[in-house]
Amino acid sequence: MNKLIRKIKKDSKVDIKSFYVSEKNMADRFKRDIKSKITSNPAFRQSNQDVFMEVGGENFLVIKNNKPTCATGNAATCRAIRYLVTSNKIFDNYISHIGVFPLCSLDNVLNGYGAATSFFGNLNLPCLLVFFGKSCFE
Repeated sequence: MNKLIRKIKKDSKVDIKSFYVSEKNMADRFKRDIKSKITSNPAFRQSNQDVFMEVGGENFLVIKNNKPTCATGNAATCRAIRYLVTSNKIFDNYISHIGVFPLCSLDNVLNGYGAATSFFGNLNLPCLLVFFGKSCFE
């Protein structure tokens, strides 16, 4: 994907800024946010070491056995794409997002986007989400 982006940048002379993250670091960040708001936010429901989030009538796991889920990582990634967050300030970052994911991650990505917009408010982050392949199901 990175090679394709570099080629397009070179051929079209358009500056495409890529943003690469570790989902684990992003997920841990959002887990801390969840833990600080779990009692005051009615969207969360805790059951032992699991935490569920309700968004648009759908319930999904955001923490399983005290570990953040893929949806949690996707939610934090959406916020990190849109905003640069420092210890005491929030700055604008990217204003749109093109995400390319394996087809088997469809639910996690969509749940993550829903969690991000529900928890952090309207991110004003237009997204083009591309899902491909069948290897996850074979």
